[in-house]
Amino acid sequence: MVAVAVIPTVGANPPVGQGSQRNLSSEEAYLLDSLDIDNAMEQLMTISSMGEKISGDPAEWAAQEYVYEQMSGMSLDKVVRRLTRRRAGTIAEIH
Repeated sequence: MVAVAVIPTVGANPPVGQGSQRNLSSEEAYLLDSLDIDNAMEQLMTISSMGEKISGDPAEWAAQEYVYEQMSGMSLDKVVRRLTRRRAGTIAEIH
């Protein structure tokens, strides 16, 4: 048996932050321009470094607290925590 994999290289996605904004609406272009890729990567690294997050365990709670603190520092109208039967969650309400 022979298996063949074809991996296209033409048309691959450009590196982050170097793509074209052609065909985007003005709102999409504005949103894309306002993204801070370095900050997003820093947030990803921080959350990832907290280890595996299983529902209800201390690592999950620490990650929720971190996200709540980060979102509370943003210019959102309201950041709330809602308790469910099993755990708390963080929800951003943007108006």
